[in-house]
Amino acid sequence: MMNIIFQADRTLSENEGNFIDLLPLEKKQVLYKITTVTNSADESATDSGVFMIIYGDNDRTKQFQLITTEQDPETFFQKGNTDNFEFNLDDVGEIRKINVRLDGKGFHPIWHLDTVRIQKGSEIYKFNADKVLGLSLQEIDLTPTPTEKPSAPPSIKRQSQESILRKIVTPTIKDMVYKVSVRFGTLQQTANDDHDGNLYLIIVGKRGQTKKMPLPVNEKGEIEFKTNDVGKVSKIFLGQDDTRHQVVWHIDNLVIKRGAEITT
Repeated sequence: MMNIIFQADRTLSENEGNFIDLLPLEKKQVLYKITTVTNSADESATDSGVFMIIYGDNDRTKQFQLITTEQDPETFFQKGNTDNFEFNLDDVGEIRKINVRLDGKGFHPIWHLDTVRIQKGSEIYKFNADKVLGLSLQEIDLTPTPTEKPSAPPSIKRQSQESILRKIVTPTIKDMVYKVSVRFGTLQQTANDDHDGNLYLIIVGKRGQTKKMPLPVNEKGEIEFKTNDVGKVSKIFLGQDDTRHQVVWHIDNLVIKRGAEITT
């Protein structure tokens, strides 16, 4: 999942302009799927906090704790356990190394880590550790082991009947569900009681752009639009239609979810 941030911090009004063109910030976020394997020997488990930093060829993530809100922390890192975590973090590019740290708290501040596996998009990185972290060795750096890329299936040389006849197929235009949420800034003075509102959004991507889509500003949570798939989002147009009433909107940021891609 990719997060692309559009920072607005602009007021839409008759005086300051009813239309803005936003480009994404350079920082992107992606989904990291992290799997740790604890050694199956006795005394391998720990109840200490485990932290990680991911280093890449472009950037590094912040330090984050391997924990989830859905599961009791005491169930993690038990003897022989395989534990899975998911985090949306800055895209560091190709992963070069990771840092794993034990905070030394709890009743058993010792952990025998076997392996770490990180999936980032279609890329999979494996790290062999077989190290015991404790008070004498609280953190380690691990580099990924070389991985073999799956071999491409053998090409079929014989031509199909369709290719021989050069049959022309008209491409179909796919629809996509976009989920949009808007956060207004602290300078927003009044709310608009009109649920239809006069704000609108146009999403631009590699395969074109959407139609003008009205944003019902009083709706809580995400707003869903089903429209043509524009491909990877490159920018958005955000504006308001002409209105007889003076309406001022101060928009902080806007988040768009397109399938597995999140644009902010």
